[in-house]
Amino acid sequence: MKKDFKKLKIIFQNDPEMLRSLDSQEQMQKLEEVRLAREMEGIKISKEVFLKGEDGYTPVAGLDYFTPEEATSFKKEITPVKGKDYFDGKDGKNGRDGKDADVAGIEKNISAKLVKLIPTKEEILSQIPKPKDGVNGKDGLNGKDGENPKIEDVVDEIKKGKLLDISDIRNWQSLKSKSKGSDGFDMNDQRWHGGGGASGDGTYTPKGVTTATVGGITSGTDLGTIPVSIQSIFDAMLYPPNIPTTTLTTTPPGGLYENGNVISSVDLASTTTAGSLPITSFIFKKNGATIYTSPTPNPSGGTETYTDGTGVSSNTVYQAIVGDGVHTGSASVSFTYVSAYYYGVAAPGLDISIDGGGLTKLVIENSPTITESFSPTSQVYYFAYPSSYPALTSILDTNGFETIGDWTVSTVAVTNSYGNTVNYRQYEFNNLTTQVNFSNTFIQ
Repeated sequence: MKKDFKKLKIIFQNDPEMLRSLDSQEQMQKLEEVRLAREMEGIKISKEVFLKGEDGYTPVAGLDYFTPEEATSFKKEITPVKGKDYFDGKDGKNGRDGKDADVAGIEKNISAKLVKLIPTKEEILSQIPKPKDGVNGKDGLNGKDGENPKIEDVVDEIKKGKLLDISDIRNWQSLKSKSKGSDGFDMNDQRWHGGGGASGDGTYTPKGVTTATVGGITSGTDLGTIPVSIQSIFDAMLYPPNIPTTTLTTTPPGGLYENGNVISSVDLASTTTAGSLPITSFIFKKNGATIYTSPTPNPSGGTETYTDGTGVSSNTVYQAIVGDGVHTGSASVSFTYVSAYYYGVAAPGLDISIDGGGLTKLVIENSPTITESFSPTSQVYYFAYPSSYPALTSILDTNGFETIGDWTVSTVAVTNSYGNTVNYRQYEFNNLTTQVNFSNTFIQ
C-alpha cells in the first residue's frame, strides 16, 4: 500500500521524531519506485545508485514537496466544521450553551477521515520483521534472550526508523487492548515465531527419524512426515508413557553350556508390573515361537510361571512378553552352546582326543586373544580349540617375545565328556621347559 506522506506529515507536524521517520520511509518508497520504473524499461540499477539515488534529480511539486496552499487544504480537510461535525449549543434546539454539543458526532467524523489516512493493525503487523529460526529471542525487538517483543519496544523501533512503512504509532494502545498478551501482542500469532515445522494451526510436521533423544522421544524414533499436534509432541517429550515391564529367570540359569550337554527341562518364572494401562496379555516364547499364553494375566502385575518340558540342547532364547493393548515390555534369557578350549602342560606327545587328555577346560565363546598361565616341570605347553575358529597368527611369551615358530600345530578329533566330537587345532610347544606361572598369549 502506497502511503500519502504529505497528509501524514500534516497529521504529525508537531512530532519531530515521527517526521524524521516519515522522511526516511518516504525516501525508501521513492527509491523503490525509481528502481521498479527502471526495471520496466529494461535498465538494471546498481546497488550504489539504488542507495544513493541518481545524480541531477529535480524535485517534483506534488510528489517531493507540497505548497503552503496544499497544506492549508489538507488541514481544512480534517478540520471539524461547526454545524456538521460539532455543535456549540448556541444553535441547539433548546439553546442552552454546551448542552447539545454532539461530541460523539465530532469524534466519529474525525475518526472516519483519519482511518483513511492511518494504516490498519494488520498492515502494521505485516511489516514487523519475523525473528529468525531458533535464535532464542536474539532477533526479537528487545534483543534479550528468551523474551518476546513488547509493544513499547515496537513503538521505539518505529520512531527510530528501523521498521519501514509503519506510520500508525498513534494507535498502539488499541492494538494492546485488543491483543491477548499483557504486552499487547498475541504470541500465538505465528508471525512472532521462527520457521521449523510448527504451523499456525497448532500442528507440527516431523522430518522422519530423530537424531537426538529429547525427553521421552529417543534418538532413532521415526516420527514420520505427517503433521501431528504440537500438544502430542510435548506430551511425548515431557510425559512418556509408562510401559508394562517384566523379568525372566530360568532354572537352570541361562549362560554358556558345552556342546552335548542336554538340559531335559527348563522352569520359567516372570514377574510383571503394569505401566500407565492395565496389563491385558502375557506370553512365553522360545526362539520366537509362543510356548505359553497366560489365560488371565493380572491387570496390575504379578507372577507367571511355566515349565518347558522339551528342554534345550543347542542355542536357545526364552522371552517373557507383557502387554497392555498399546505398549509391550519384555525380558529374555539365552542358552548358548560352545565347544571348550583346552590348555595346560604335559609330556610331549599327549593324546587329547578324549576330552583334552586331562588338560584344563575353558567353556568360552570364540576369543581372538587368550592369555593363560603355565607352570611346567621339564614339560611342554599345550593349547587346543575348535578348528572352526581361525588359526593363530602369534604366540607371545611372558616377556612379549614371539614364539609361534617354536610350536607344532596339528588337527585332532576330540570327544568331550558328553560324547560330542569336534575337530580341534592342537598347538604343542617343541621344547621341554620348567617355569612357574609363565604366561603365554595366543592371538588369532
